[in-house]
Amino acid sequence: MIEIAIFTCPMAKIQAEIDNNNKSAVDLMNLKNLIHDTIASIVIMNNIINIGGMFFIGILTQQWLSPHYPILGNYIMPSLMVILVIIFGEVVPKSIGETYNIAISLRVSKFIKVLNKILSVPIKILSFFTRFISKDTPVTSEDEIKDLVNLGGKSGAIEDYEKEIIENIFNLNDVTAKSIMSHRVHMSALDETTKILDISADDLENLHSRIVIYDDDLDHITGIVLQKDILLAHAKDREIIMLSEIAHPSHTVYEDVTAQHLLELFKKTRQHLFVVIDKEGGTCGVVTLEDVLEEIVGEIQDETDDENEDSKKEEVVEERIAELNVLETPSSDDKNTKENDADNDTNGLKTSDSAI
Repeated sequence: MIEIAIFTCPMAKIQAEIDNNNKSAVDLMNLKNLIHDTIASIVIMNNIINIGGMFFIGILTQQWLSPHYPILGNYIMPSLMVILVIIFGEVVPKSIGETYNIAISLRVSKFIKVLNKILSVPIKILSFFTRFISKDTPVTSEDEIKDLVNLGGKSGAIEDYEKEIIENIFNLNDVTAKSIMSHRVHMSALDETTKILDISADDLENLHSRIVIYDDDLDHITGIVLQKDILLAHAKDREIIMLSEIAHPSHTVYEDVTAQHLLELFKKTRQHLFVVIDKEGGTCGVVTLEDVLEEIVGEIQDETDDENEDSKKEEVVEERIAELNVLETPSSDDKNTKENDADNDTNGLKTSDSAI
């Protein structure tokens, strides 16, 4: 009973008792950390009691029953003792120990601690013979936790959304920045030389709260501008300054960085947006803290999000990529025409679509 109680006692419950200043829980935690010695001392004690008890009853049976009732003493009584030992010495105690593991373990922890010291020599001898076949195993593993989560979901101890969140957390190592980023065709991007006065209310409405600024093209990102800083510049009559003057440094990550690593980087750098680049240094897109959180809790939509926006974005991406694949190199006349159009463009705005 005792060995099953201690062996099946969860470390989390023991730690909770320690947090509640239960001194017995400290002893129990030490016993769990030395589980091989603990089990060895309990097994030694159990075998001494079982073998000694059987030996004593056997002597009494031979002296008092066998001479007068040979069949009862030689056949029935030994069989009955085996059955009683199995039921009341093994099955019932172990079931009780597993059911009330934490309560039993806390009550006997001090006794087992003393027993370990008394039986230290036999335990060392047993450890010498078993060291070649025993190995250290982790307290738990990811697969075991997943199995517990699944069992908890089936039994109703864990809600479906809690189960999904836990499973999503374990899957963060399998998700990369490339798979959750916003493609460069969806980036809110402006040329760094754009002046505040050239940005209209309609422009701001179509831009995200964090705007990527670039020099010449999207493969040369120079910083991040917050939309609130643009509004503050408008309010303070600083409309003639360029976006580069109010920009914050941009942080880049490679497209194969995992979501778990991204979450750590977001916390460490206290940033909400990273520029995603490929191995050649070209810009692939941007990934935000919200993108990572959505991998854990699911899609996050605020009051301004359109339910059909994602599907529309995917259609735009496919159309834009198709256009780029069939786009031919412009002639010299076309180039001159585009240069003249650019000179006549007073806003100086370049979105990510036109920059690709």
